[in-house]
Amino acid sequence: MLPVDNAYGGWPRSGEMDLLEAVGNRHYTSRITNRTRGIAVAHSTIHYGESRAQDRRHGEDYTFPHSTFGDGFHKYWLDWTENHIIMGVDDHPILSWNTPPHGYWQEGEFPSNLHNVWSSGTKSAPFDKPFYLILDVAVNGGQFSENYVNQPYPKPWTLHEPDAMQKFWAARHLWKPTWHGEGTAMKIRSVKMQQY
Repeated sequence: MLPVDNAYGGWPRSGEMDLLEAVGNRHYTSRITNRTRGIAVAHSTIHYGESRAQDRRHGEDYTFPHSTFGDGFHKYWLDWTENHIIMGVDDHPILSWNTPPHGYWQEGEFPSNLHNVWSSGTKSAPFDKPFYLILDVAVNGGQFSENYVNQPYPKPWTLHEPDAMQKFWAARHLWKPTWHGEGTAMKIRSVKMQQY
């Protein structure tokens, strides 16, 4: 979810809430622990900060015990009030975060020479304004850490390379055969929002 209006400024000043982020790769595992980060793991995060360099985040993972998030429909949910942000899947909370009583500026421990960009908001700023719900499928990004490896085809780029997407496209002969049309599509049965 991203803000309707960037009332406090560009990202991450006006906040971001990621109900679910997931890596769709079936065989994406840690080089260190051999633990999966692929299609059995859902990740929820909030972002806030004074600038990209001062991005603060709180995130948690949930690993499906006997399936993957692609094996069937799941309910991804958010309970968002001025006092908390709770995100989950099915009946399982992933991220449960209480609004800091002293506000996000103090919680973020930003350098003292910076101005509190949320001073005009409430204690829950920047999460005190309307947000859009965004549903998308993306490639690349920080989810594909150098600490993880995809098998049997290694990632054809490293993070922060200016030509990462060109390298991804140049390696399409490796990954494109694994994309099976609707079998790999993001499918949505319904979206429901309720204000209380």
